[in-house]
Amino acid sequence: MSTVSENLANDLAYLFLRLGKIASIKKVKEKRKNHHDWYHLYLCKAKVKDILEIKKDNAPFRFEKVKRIEKLATQPVYVYDLEVLNERKTDNFIGGFGGILLHNTMNPEDYSGTEKLSEVLLDRFDLIKINYPETVIIEKQIVENKGEKLSEVEFPDSLLDFTLGFIHKLRKNENLERFPSVRASLGLYERAQANAYLNNRKQVSLQDILEAFVSVIAHRIKLKPSMRYLTSPEEFIKKEFHKHTEEKRKEGSDLP
Repeated sequence: MSTVSENLANDLAYLFLRLGKIASIKKVKEKRKNHHDWYHLYLCKAKVKDILEIKKDNAPFRFEKVKRIEKLATQPVYVYDLEVLNERKTDNFIGGFGGILLHNTMNPEDYSGTEKLSEVLLDRFDLIKINYPETVIIEKQIVENKGEKLSEVEFPDSLLDFTLGFIHKLRKNENLERFPSVRASLGLYERAQANAYLNNRKQVSLQDILEAFVSVIAHRIKLKPSMRYLTSPEEFIKKEFHKHTEEKRKEGSDLP
């Protein structure tokens, strides 16, 4: 079957999939002038006489070997998946032209959706434990090297040290059971600059950092049960932030 409509070819592929038949689609570049490119649908192991017949032994899906993976400069940069839970063991996704089944390694939460490695398999691995950066200086180097920098906004060193120092303090907080990662530090660095830029300021302020903390950190931390029913992550962050600010000022910090 052939058509010049990409949408029709895509819809037909899904229709045949519902009937238990696998369709592959090939785009044909038309060399003749005043003619459109067209799409040819091939039905796998299907005869004309039973093209619309539903058979019990027709598997609705199959596995295909990935020949190559390419990074594309597409716009927009975000990709959204339709997720279908399968007894909390695997997640299935449908995406792409022609209805391709995909699978990634994201789990709903913690270790949900995964299973422990057997002792036989685990015996074939060496385990390396990776912790957070040991010092603010190391984390600052990571943030400045890997984070996005707005040319229109300055992030003062004293405020960046203050911000990362607070992150390190949160990682030692006895009321938390999940701590902010280095990715959170990168997010704070970028969000604080964005806040300043949106408020027509050329320099990041304490208020920009506080707003960034609430937005970037609150969903990344997890309070222990003893605190979870007494306060929210947002309020916890604000309270700890103000406490950290006062402590630094008492120590003689030149915070604005």
